[in-house]
Amino acid sequence: ALNGSNQLVKQGKLIQGVTLFNATYDAISTKNSLIYCDPPYPNTKKYSKTPDFDYLKFFDIVDKWVFLGNSVFISGYDTSVYPDQWNK
Repeated sequence: ALNGSNQLVKQGKLIQGVTLFNATYDAISTKNSLIYCDPPYPNTKKYSKTPDFDYLKFFDIVDKWVFLGNSVFISGYDTSVYPDQWNK
């Protein structure tokens, strides 16, 4: 994360007027924005103190973001956990 922050500082002129923030997916409420999500990958080892990830709640919130005009990018891979329309 620190390296990423350092890179953002170096590229400051290119991202003027851009607001970046880090939040849990259920704390984001925005319109006409770009949202990047990196949820836990299904069927992989989770961190010991991390609660179970609620994929159904996440999918519901992503649908709402899209409805509000947001562009949503999600890191991951094809898996049966994601809705069929997302595995493209």
